[in-house]
Amino acid sequence: MSVKCGCGRSPTGECVGWHLLTPEEFDVRDSLYREKRVDLKGNSVPLGKKCGCGRSPTGYCIGWHSLTQEDFEVRQEGYLTGKTDLKGKDIK
Repeated sequence: MSVKCGCGRSPTGECVGWHLLTPEEFDVRDSLYREKRVDLKGNSVPLGKKCGCGRSPTGYCIGWHSLTQEDFEVRQEGYLTGKTDLKGKDIK
């Protein structure tokens, strides 16, 4: 169950815990997230070869080209709403 963001910092509109960050930490996390260099939890997004299929939200190949359309849509929705990481694992 998702909780609506009450602090206004979440890029998804749902609470991702950014209310706990200091202003300086928030500025860094927000900048890196917008550059697609970290995920919502601040984990580094490994840079590799550029995405050729257009499905990757990071711009770099993360293997989503091999997903069926249905699996891709589920994975994309989970990631963009902050519910799952790039690998589809639930974010707690």
